[in-house]
Amino acid sequence: MDFLIIFSAFLALFAYIAIQIIVFRNIDRARVIRAIISSLVLGMFSAGILIWIIFKIYLGQSQFFYFGWIVALGLFILLAVSYILGFFGMMAASLRVRILGEIYKSQERGMDHDEILKKYNKKLIVDERLLRLIGAGEVRKDGDKYILENRFSVFRMHHNLYVLFKKMYCN
Repeated sequence: MDFLIIFSAFLALFAYIAIQIIVFRNIDRARVIRAIISSLVLGMFSAGILIWIIFKIYLGQSQFFYFGWIVALGLFILLAVSYILGFFGMMAASLRVRILGEIYKSQERGMDHDEILKKYNKKLIVDERLLRLIGAGEVRKDGDKYILENRFSVFRMHHNLYVLFKKMYCN
């Protein structure tokens, strides 16, 4: 039973990653955050069905069917969120990793300092981040100002936790 739970959760994760890779090749960079959330919801639904089928095949009408299914789906969700925040988040947000990737792509000829600055100057980095925030609905542009949208966001939770911890420990 334990093996089946772990196996089905990891199988669902690999299917989720494969689907995410296909989807992310065809999206606009400004829509990345929305695509992550949508793919996670779709992945949870798909994983639920996949895990259900695996458990039906191997457990049938066992008394542990529903419990195992819920645990496997919960494990999948934890794995998927860890993947998004850990691997995917680091690759998308870490400037260091992105620069290393560019240098790796041009390994034969290398990159000089000016080439790196063309791709990674402050204006380009800030513009790209703002496009992502607008695409995710976190902020909106009103004239030449950026205004925070007044709605709950999973991605704002990090900031809210930071503010909470700062108030708790710094006062």
